[in-house]
Amino acid sequence: MKKICYVHGAGASERSFVWLQKQLPSHAPYYFTHSVKDSLSASIVGLSNFVIENDITMIIGHSLGGVMAAACADCPSIEKIVSLCSPFGGMRYAEYMYMYSREQLFYDMRQYGPILSAIRAKSITKPHLAIIGTKSLPFTSEPNDGVVTVVSQTALYGPHYEIIALNHFEVLLSKEVAGFITSFMKE
Repeated sequence: MKKICYVHGAGASERSFVWLQKQLPSHAPYYFTHSVKDSLSASIVGLSNFVIENDITMIIGHSLGGVMAAACADCPSIEKIVSLCSPFGGMRYAEYMYMYSREQLFYDMRQYGPILSAIRAKSITKPHLAIIGTKSLPFTSEPNDGVVTVVSQTALYGPHYEIIALNHFEVLLSKEVAGFITSFMKE
């Protein structure tokens, strides 16, 4: 049986995946919880250890959780990863916010920060499905999912991208997204 680890986004919890987890084919669900107070590098180390200890075969991460999933793709037991609306290219406003607040999340989500730059530079050899949301806020200047720009969501080379007109949170409650993941699991 597949062991799937679900990794929530910043400030969220494992409850983010309640509906989606029930839509997927039979599997053993695991949940990795992290805090925005922790550094992204510490959370990635924690996830990597969790994956190794539990012999996880697949990671599904939403937003920041997708970034962490990509960072852990090299773990030996991992066969596939799925990212949902993940900011691989960082977030422009994090650059500005970090000037005024030294919050760890703002530091880690800077477009050219060391962790995101390293993830973009590495070659992920495991199959990776990236769901890209495009249902944006009407007053923004570039396509986005209401939280993350499409450019940031597509900043990695190599994933199979599925673009869908949903916002950042609707992807967690979409039958179409569940269908994409189910098909990906069966490949």
